Amino acid sequence: MTNQQRKEAIIREAERVDVSDPRAAQAALRELQARYDDIGQVPREVMRTTDGRMRAAERRVRDAVEAQWRRGGVESNPFLAELRARLSEAEAKLAEPGQPVTPPASRGRRLMSRRPGGR
Repeated sequence: MTNQQRKEAIIREAERVDVSDPRAAQAALRELQARYDDIGQVPREVMRTTDGRMRAAERRVRDAVEAQWRRGGVESNPFLAELRARLSEAEAKLAEPGQPVTPPASRGRRLMSRRPGGR
């Protein structure tokens, strides 16, 4: 089997990847890409065609992943969920009279230096 035939077989697999589960499709495509890259050179006259077909399969999976990300609500993002929880907590503290609101723990950065001499 020539390199061209082996790459074309992998391209056919990539073109058949089911994108109904974008994450699984992405994992399957990564495995196919690794196999595709491990195969050596193909004749120059077919290189553009084979690479173009593989890029089209990659684009199809990437589009499915991006569409899922766009459809996914803000609720599914753990970072945003944590921010909302912190905001609710801070709002609740502000609503209570006499309660000091403490800022979140610093991550080792200072906004202003307090060294003598203004350095």
